[in-house]
Amino acid sequence: MRIFETLNKAILASWEKCILTGGTEAVAMAQAALLGQTFALLSSVSYLSPRHADNVARLTIIKRKKDLLIAQTFHGTLIAWARRLDVFRVTCIPEKIDVHGAANGLRQTWKKWIQREERNRKSPVVRVAAALFIHDVEIAEISMSDRFLRHKASDLPPACDEDLWSAPIAEVWAERFKEVSASGPSKTDYSCSTQQAPVTFGGVYQHQGSIAAKDCFRSYIVLSGLASFPKETHNYEALNRERQREQKTRFLINFYTSHIEPSKEGSHDVYLRRALWHSTFISSDVNMDRLEIAIGREGYNESQQRINDVREWACSLDGQRCALHAIMILRELEKIVLGTEPPIHIPRTVFCAAITWFCYIKLGRDGPDLSQHDLEFPEFKVMGVNCYQILFEANGYKGKRLKSTESSVFRGFIDLLQRVGHWGISNTLASILRLLLPEGTDDEKNRF
Repeated sequence: MRIFETLNKAILASWEKCILTGGTEAVAMAQAALLGQTFALLSSVSYLSPRHADNVARLTIIKRKKDLLIAQTFHGTLIAWARRLDVFRVTCIPEKIDVHGAANGLRQTWKKWIQREERNRKSPVVRVAAALFIHDVEIAEISMSDRFLRHKASDLPPACDEDLWSAPIAEVWAERFKEVSASGPSKTDYSCSTQQAPVTFGGVYQHQGSIAAKDCFRSYIVLSGLASFPKETHNYEALNRERQREQKTRFLINFYTSHIEPSKEGSHDVYLRRALWHSTFISSDVNMDRLEIAIGREGYNESQQRINDVREWACSLDGQRCALHAIMILRELEKIVLGTEPPIHIPRTVFCAAITWFCYIKLGRDGPDLSQHDLEFPEFKVMGVNCYQILFEANGYKGKRLKSTESSVFRGFIDLLQRVGHWGISNTLASILRLLLPEGTDDEKNRF
């Protein structure tokens, strides 16, 4: 914490000189500021502190609200610095690549291509841009507000297919280059241009086929932008909102079949994109801000104004759909190996899934005409998942929803947050969820 506070003061004291100077010093300052922002987003540090009454060390959760305030306040400033440094201006080399030349010429072409890829992958400027995209989503979701940046695939740092990048010699590279180029635009991304019309929803433009199939990091950034569904779309008229959602669903299904499904069985995805993919559907079908208000975030009076709307949602097919995705998030993250450092979005994703499931079982009621046919959602068809069976198992192998006090799924979310990472934000969010259980202690309720 002292390092974070000292770093923050040092940056505030020297930013003007660094920005005016430009160059590597300015980029290094932006990187340092991003490290500080990351700490601020993941803080609410838990540690053992002595109690003077009995002189016994007990767990105390320190809610460092000022850290989150700093992250929210200076996020826009950091974006302004990045724009001043042209961080978001992606430079591409659209020159034609000849892989049919002589051996010496082929090696020279390969070396030039390697230099371009190294710049795209290792440039500090590219790293700053990618980190800002991710932070923009996290801050928007935590504060329940709209993003500063619009996530466009054309603005993301380009990178080639991993098989192409790992070619050991020029001849192997040339053969793989031909194969990847022949497979169409969805498998390659060697220039800034694209022939496909953009898909748009809620002001977010995405070029289908603009990501290399095995570029996990870039696909993670695109997916994180989609998971943060713009808040204004929830206020659109029903017809327009439904059109936006259908468009997003089609894009996500194509994304799944192109980038997530091909992953080898048992291979570890460090970005945990499957859980994030399920979270995008929840953000499309429900306004999480309304759910939190309905369960008491702003007090009893505000809760009563929202509870009827949330109850209607919980009884609808949209509520069923969100509940299914929440269960899938829990199943995916329960597979995480103990000791794995989770991505920055995981605590928030688990918390949102838990709130979604709680509202579904607490406020919803099953209709008499619900059948297996009603639960045939397109994204689950692609996955080959039986939705009716998933809900049946989650409800304790009963044909109706459980009461919140009986739900092992909700308690599973709390348990997952407590062990998913060592950062304080996970423990803090788990403590908030424990307040929704009947055995939540008075000490916890007073603390939050």
